[in-house]
Amino acid sequence: TCLVGNCHGFIANRTMGVSGGMALLHQGLLPHQIDAASEAYGMKMGPMRMQDLVGLDLFGRINATSGKADPSKNVIDAMYAAERYGQKNGKGLYQYDEKRNLSRDPAAEEMIQKIWKNLGVTQKTMTEEEIVDALYLPVVNEGFKCLEEGMAIRPSDIDVCLHFGYNWPRYRGGPMQWSTAVGLPTILAKVEKMGLKPSALLKECVEKGWKLNSPDFQKRVAQAWSGRWSKL
Repeated sequence: TCLVGNCHGFIANRTMGVSGGMALLHQGLLPHQIDAASEAYGMKMGPMRMQDLVGLDLFGRINATSGKADPSKNVIDAMYAAERYGQKNGKGLYQYDEKRNLSRDPAAEEMIQKIWKNLGVTQKTMTEEEIVDALYLPVVNEGFKCLEEGMAIRPSDIDVCLHFGYNWPRYRGGPMQWSTAVGLPTILAKVEKMGLKPSALLKECVEKGWKLNSPDFQKRVAQAWSGRWSKL
């Protein structure tokens, strides 16, 4: 059990909600390219396969009923408009046989490529590391924001939430442990290069040479937690 603060999405959904899968899909990568890198990293299921499993109609319907849908520029909206809902009806970002075995779908990829054209995007090639960074560095950055806002008591609690909530590969330790393996200065430099606003706590760690097991870092996180919740 992990005690976390009350914020939108709590910890697991909040952090994974900023992962870069959909951005990559609209920036010139096909579903199988994104999933291959994610699964090579250790995820049991890549984000595009997960979209099909959950159902593209979930968010597609929300966008359509709210009047925000744009099938000409949004892949999920286009799939929903074409009644491609994912595994549940055998066609989504992939196509599925009667046993739900997936394969690439030329029709889906043609739809995606039309959206790229409307967005002024061409198909791109990225290394596995670049795709993984785009997918999961935003998650790490959001994890640091959760800590600085007092939404988690310790980094390992975020890792536990992501492992059990999203099956983050155990041997990676979770996003926060992964960040220490990569190195916080490297994480910060990559986050800034991606154009993301880095967490103030992540910047502070790099400026002061803190690691996640540094006493000063742990004191800083404890103060954020107590400052948020001690008066309740």
